[in-house]
Amino acid sequence: MKKMLQKVSLPAILWLSALVTNSVLAQITITATDLLSIRGNQETILLEEEGNYNFDSGSAGGNQVWDFRARNFITPIPTVLRFYSPQGTPEANVFPDANLVQEILPPDTIDGSFYNFYNITTNYALNLGDSFYVSLGGFDTSFVTVSNDTIAGLPLQFGDTWLTASADTTVTIPGLYYVVDADTATNTIDAWGTVRLPMGDFECLRMRVDSKSTQTTVANGIIVQSNSISNIEYRWWTKGLWEVAYVESQPGETDPNFTDAWGWGRLDAVMPITAVSEAVELPQEFNLLQNYPNPFNPETTIAFELAKNERVQLDIYTLLGQKIQTLINSELAAGHHKMTWDATNFNGDKVAAGLYIYRLMSGSATQSKKMLLLH
Repeated sequence: MKKMLQKVSLPAILWLSALVTNSVLAQITITATDLLSIRGNQETILLEEEGNYNFDSGSAGGNQVWDFRARNFITPIPTVLRFYSPQGTPEANVFPDANLVQEILPPDTIDGSFYNFYNITTNYALNLGDSFYVSLGGFDTSFVTVSNDTIAGLPLQFGDTWLTASADTTVTIPGLYYVVDADTATNTIDAWGTVRLPMGDFECLRMRVDSKSTQTTVANGIIVQSNSISNIEYRWWTKGLWEVAYVESQPGETDPNFTDAWGWGRLDAVMPITAVSEAVELPQEFNLLQNYPNPFNPETTIAFELAKNERVQLDIYTLLGQKIQTLINSELAAGHHKMTWDATNFNGDKVAAGLYIYRLMSGSATQSKKMLLLH
């Protein structure tokens, strides 16, 4: 299974207005804040792997459109992911620097849990490791792996390239016989543009991953066998949702324009977490999430988290600071909440296409984000 991370000046306003008028969106930059804003979301992804799938990954470069709406699955594997703060999560004490957890929910037929722990900083996105628990036939088994692997340098933008490497050694006879498994990858943000899915359009950066896995067997200090295999992956990243699609070539593929895929997957649904594991009962902080879908037409959902009971107000503004709608102004309980905006103002009239700001205020904090309405 794949492990699928203001103040506006007048010139900027004019530039953004022209951008919307021409229906052309510039490349995005993904920051630590963008990656952490996924906290509080539950995502359902659909995957197909270990097959031969005809797939067009498109071209490198700017302002691309990858339209996956017509792609149909043959035997999709649904996988549910949850993202939240690590406090209270099993084995969280092993990863004290973690500020984000990805929980992978197993099928109902399996009694278990799997967690990835991340440290998202201003400059890097790090995978600190994972924990795995399963109960089978009355036996409980748990594993914890500490890795500290760099996923990407931040902020992430078109043209970035970096190397990643990891190695594991399995010792069969100490000092005499062991096997080393080494993985290396060259990662490049080689394109940007719009990914079109059945659930909506997403402005994305495309990451190309050229990976190589090598297994080396050593006996009595002599390399007796060494085998390597390479492949190519493409992963599409967006703000607030991490990956929205991915495709992986057949083993041994070296052509970046491959059309025979070993596996592929895409985002199928996103919603606020309504019930997380017993260890994580309530949000740990006040947090406004990125609206979904974005861009949108005719309506969008705005989710937020409250760590305590408090009065909140959620307002919609134009870029010039004019308040046009209030979605809620009342006392709410601690937990996960969501509101829907249908792109109307106080008078019930539909507003013009363009960029808008939504702002969540409480007695202790204020957070704002932008969203784009299309017509």
